[in-house]
Amino acid sequence: MIFRRYDLIVIHDFDGRPYYKALEESKKVLFVNSRPFRFFIRDLIKKKTVTKDVLNSLLVFFLIPFFRKRNILLAMAPLNWRVLLYGTLHYKNQVIYHSSWPFWSMGSTPFSYGFFDPLLALIWKKYLNNFRFIVAVTKSSKKSLSVFSDRQDVVQIYHSVDCNEIDSVDFSKKWLNVETFTVGFLGRLEYSKGVDDVIEIAKQCRCNMVVAGFGSLENKIVRAEASNFLTYNGHLKDRELVRKFLSGLHILLLPSKKTEGWEELFGLVIVEAMSQGVVVITTSHVGPIEIIENSVDGYVFSEKEYVASTGRLLNSNCFVDFENVAANAISSSRKFKLSAIKKEWESLIG
Repeated sequence: MIFRRYDLIVIHDFDGRPYYKALEESKKVLFVNSRPFRFFIRDLIKKKTVTKDVLNSLLVFFLIPFFRKRNILLAMAPLNWRVLLYGTLHYKNQVIYHSSWPFWSMGSTPFSYGFFDPLLALIWKKYLNNFRFIVAVTKSSKKSLSVFSDRQDVVQIYHSVDCNEIDSVDFSKKWLNVETFTVGFLGRLEYSKGVDDVIEIAKQCRCNMVVAGFGSLENKIVRAEASNFLTYNGHLKDRELVRKFLSGLHILLLPSKKTEGWEELFGLVIVEAMSQGVVVITTSHVGPIEIIENSVDGYVFSEKEYVASTGRLLNSNCFVDFENVAANAISSSRKFKLSAIKKEWESLIG
């Protein structure tokens, strides 16, 4: 078959590359999308061309009945009806299901089809019990998946981070140079990521605020920059630029907001920042509270108190406390390193 040279095929609802760096360390991985026709139309309309990823996704879709003895990792959101198609791969292949969703048994799922949801739930349970492995990203998602599927062998493996840890000399220099104390935000410029809170904190606090990212609220950031509340660095496409941006920060703000059907389920940027000796201040969503121990290797506030509590913290000038928290953050980030997560995947699937 045309895809025989790949050790593993990852089927993801979006782009799986950021989440499977550890797997790529030891395996040749093909990334395809579970919604190829949607992305095919998007490419034609927006790009006037079709990417290789979309072509591969279409090809995999049409070749589903012909796959044999392949390793397939299915990273599909709960109740996605497409499991009717991709779930059949388990008959002649080794399928690993992977999810970060922690609310399987609470009637809240990213995909919902109203009247058909109970039937889809039954179908999902059937397939989950036939997949070779089930892997959850966090402890909370493992617990929820175990209850929903009635399987006690769900494995928990964190997402990995591919940022090289900050050098100890650079860490010391950064925290000695608190005269240029820098607070930052990195991520999608959307309401759900707390962009309005970032701007409000920039107005209130006496610090150098820098923002990087792109999204529908970019105009708000541009206006805040014009008012001298912050500096906007645009979208950082290169991974090394992301690492340099984070390593230059003392504090990273992640004031995510819960919306219907979504909250921060993990937060790769949290661990990336921690590896660079950055103090992360985040909201108490299900993912961040599993990564950060409040006041030990970061800070966690409720959405309601986030702006006020962060403002008091930043204006307290507790630089010695911040440096200790940042040092703890580096230590905590090591369990998410590529080498560590790679070993966990290898012990599961070889």
